Amino acid sequence: MIGINNLALALLTMALCLPLHAAKVYKWQDADGAWHFSEKPPVEQSAETIKIPTPGKGKEVTATTPDQIPESNGSEKTPDLKTKKSEEVAAEDAALARENCIKARENLENLQRGSRLRVKDPDTDQVRYLSTEEQNEWIEKSRTMIQENCQ
Repeated sequence: MIGINNLALALLTMALCLPLHAAKVYKWQDADGAWHFSEKPPVEQSAETIKIPTPGKGKEVTATTPDQIPESNGSEKTPDLKTKKSEEVAAEDAALARENCIKARENLENLQRGSRLRVKDPDTDQVRYLSTEEQNEWIEKSRTMIQENCQ
């Protein structure tokens, strides 16, 4: 009886592992020219099957981002999304730096006027005056922000 249970358990384990070796990915291009990758082939058109090696048998595959997905024949032309995204991010970063520069200069000007500054304490929601030490710290922080953002 013990042998039959062990045999059944071994067969069940092997049956559950079969899908791991049958990894197939389908690749196709839609009417707009966009490439698609899926575990299931599209119904309305034909797709190319991409063979993915299983870990431990040859090369390990860790394709997690679009730029790591293997190309089949290299004939398809896709836009360089990495460069485009970098340009967009760089433009956003530059705009944010300009905004931070303006705010830091305004803060420094207000801090250097010599008048007492009031702030709302986030812990107590009460308005209080900045101490001389706090005001000096804020002046230094504003100068640092200007150096970092006003280039």
